[in-house]
Amino acid sequence: MNPSLSVNLLYLSPSPPSDPANLVIQQLLEYSKVHVNRIKVADYMRDTPIERWYFSGIINTSNWPNTHMSDVLRYLTLWKFGGIYLDLDVIVTT
Repeated sequence: MNPSLSVNLLYLSPSPPSDPANLVIQQLLEYSKVHVNRIKVADYMRDTPIERWYFSGIINTSNWPNTHMSDVLRYLTLWKFGGIYLDLDVIVTT
């Protein structure tokens, strides 16, 4: 629908995108506007508004650390790149 826009896929998996087992990623790399990047959370947090909060370790005291980390990563991605975040169950109509 938007051939001039880029898609950034960020993932935390330790295996590289070139791993043949990552068939989905291999297919996504066929598109010139899709950019796949593995992120290391500590590096991703550096020099951001929530760096101090993250390195304080407070997220480990949460009852839902995975959910909260997911929220933090979404926020940071929007802060770093701008754009729009949508869950996969959202349908956009015009």
